[in-house]
Amino acid sequence: MKTSTTPALEQEFEHEPVPLSHRHSTRSVSAVWFGFPMILTNALFGGIITWHLGFWPALIAILLGNLVLFAYVGALSWYAGNSGMNFALQARRTFGSKGYILVSGFLSTVVIGWYAFQTGLTGTVINQTFGWNALAVTAFAMILYTGITFLGVRALSVLGMIAAPLFVVLGMVALWLISKQHDFSVVTQWKGSASAAGAMSMGTAVTMVVAGFADSGTMTADFTRWSKNGRSAVIAAFSAFPVANVISYLFGVVIVAVGAAVDPLTNGGNFLPMLMGHSAFLSVVACLFVFINLGSVCTHCLYNGAVGFSHLFSSKMRL
Repeated sequence: MKTSTTPALEQEFEHEPVPLSHRHSTRSVSAVWFGFPMILTNALFGGIITWHLGFWPALIAILLGNLVLFAYVGALSWYAGNSGMNFALQARRTFGSKGYILVSGFLSTVVIGWYAFQTGLTGTVINQTFGWNALAVTAFAMILYTGITFLGVRALSVLGMIAAPLFVVLGMVALWLISKQHDFSVVTQWKGSASAAGAMSMGTAVTMVVAGFADSGTMTADFTRWSKNGRSAVIAAFSAFPVANVISYLFGVVIVAVGAAVDPLTNGGNFLPMLMGHSAFLSVVACLFVFINLGSVCTHCLYNGAVGFSHLFSSKMRL
């Protein structure tokens, strides 16, 4: 009797375009991108920009930066959705068999570095918040995030479906807690800190927004090649820029503008401290949130790097 076996994990197509038969739904690919920018880091930067520029200029800078990202990432995504090629394959076609090595190798290294930073940040945040051993938490986070990435793009989609709603819910909880002591009617009146006047220009703020996803945004094809066509890929990119990215920035903007931020110059609109000290349940949820939120960043970056390096070394993402 013949038996057939199917691989437990989906093929990642590191060296060839994704066949149409293996493409995913628009919702699935959008979940990958939508969950990526929903991170505390964006709330932090949104708050820092607001601290320097004021509410309305900060909002304009964030919107302009996201329009740039959408035009850039959207165009690359459209091509990826139509061709099925990952970033390394696109770079090879554009820069040649030798030139692409520098481009793909550089960006793959950058995102791996960001993965390492965010993994270490997980340990630092948990240590500062709960007093746990930072090194042990970092080691655990590294294993956890690597394991999720190993499962492939489907796992990133599932993680995005969890990370994005959780970010919004806890962000709203933080705003609700803040509303007990602060008047939200003054949010739009915030003109920026007098002590920071002139320290940041509109151009610098827009650049900060664009730079936040210039690396993985350039490598968007690793995610959007799974789309059924170019239109679906552009929709997925739009779910990130401007939708998810603007939402995550806005939490930081509001928190600083209402005067509730803890050290806004360096900590921006990070709302994690505002969730602590209220109940054991909320503290547990906040702890899980750190792993899920930073884990979303780490797994996406690691996936970009893994796909890029696997192509460079003629290997597979999963050794």
